[in-house]
Amino acid sequence: MKASKISALLAMAVLFATSAFAANKTSIELKRDAVVAGKTLTAGKYNVTWEGQGQNVDLSVTKGKEVVVKTPAHLLDLPTVAANDALVMKDNTDGTRTLSQIQISGKKFALDLGEANGQTDVASRVK
Repeated sequence: MKASKISALLAMAVLFATSAFAANKTSIELKRDAVVAGKTLTAGKYNVTWEGQGQNVDLSVTKGKEVVVKTPAHLLDLPTVAANDALVMKDNTDGTRTLSQIQISGKKFALDLGEANGQTDVASRVK
């Protein structure tokens, strides 16, 4: 009896750990070049992962197996669950665009990259 309880607890722990990790990744598609943490990412598909405790996390953007950029990010509570995946861009005075926020469909938080050097927010659908 004790062995079956321990096995059940271990199985639940593994399931929880797997689902918790899966919750910390998403994919995005940039329709145009965008700046992230001072680095220009060319238009295309990228994977985004984040890790950390609490509201402050470390965000990594990868293309294939290559880490393109790492930057701190902040989990920002949204007033409602995001209906769609979306990217929030800031148009900069020099004509470039900076990725400032990633919203994930079905989540009540956004990844805020906190770069405030742009002037205009422009939301665009990710998927």
